Amino acid sequence: MNGADAIIQFGITHNYLIFYEGGYLKNLELKEGDEEATKLYLGVKYTTVEEYLKR
Repeated sequence: MNGADAIIQFGITHNYLIFYEGGYLKNLELKEGDEEATKLYLGVKYTTVEEYLKR
């Protein structure tokens, strides 16, 4: 990767962070006043992991 263009290094680094390490969301915590996605999208049926695995 030392001989690669800066654009290619940038792309490889971001793909690594997003797909291998879990991206920027692994430290996501809800704070006071934040809304959970299930409250924002009322028309979408929320399925828990347990419900999904029982199907």
